[in-house]
Amino acid sequence: MILTLLAATPLLGALVVSFLPRTTANATTVKSVAIGFSVVTLVLSLVVMARYDVESGGYQMTEKHEWIGQLGAYYSLGVNGIGLVLILLTTILVPVVLLAAWDDRLPGRRSVNSYVAWMLVLEGLAIGVFAVTDVFLFYVLFEATLIPIYFLIGSYGGPQRSYAAVKFLIYNLVGGLLMLAAIVGLYVVSA
Repeated sequence: MILTLLAATPLLGALVVSFLPRTTANATTVKSVAIGFSVVTLVLSLVVMARYDVESGGYQMTEKHEWIGQLGAYYSLGVNGIGLVLILLTTILVPVVLLAAWDDRLPGRRSVNSYVAWMLVLEGLAIGVFAVTDVFLFYVLFEATLIPIYFLIGSYGGPQRSYAAVKFLIYNLVGGLLMLAAIVGLYVVSA
């Protein structure tokens, strides 16, 4: 349950900042709320770290619910040592990134709300990728991380941001299709 809460907290934060007023005067409030949600996520990851038993190793704090029964796909989360380290690094990095971007001027008339919302969505999806134990859900979450990255590059990147965002998306979608083919191949061989 705590891993679901850990991944859902930044997603809830993204939803909250998306509905805050989009005015220049409100930018500090939006950034503060986003940092607040990312710090809460960091605290939750520290709780997960404290509850992890290093001696027993393996997947811990697991939860498993049927998701798509026909495919044998489950909503299955758990954390092992490597996943725990990656989750901790993610939850440390996002508040640092949001603080580093505090005084940045966004290109054009871009909204601070959408920038911090996409950062929080990316954090939630990355935590999900690192905590998932079902290969199909891993694929879905891994590919879903492309969405916020695409919008972050396309909206807030450098002079050729649109070109870079499309190129990034195409390369990663092709790679994702190859990964999907490998997953389907494993499913066929193991069935």
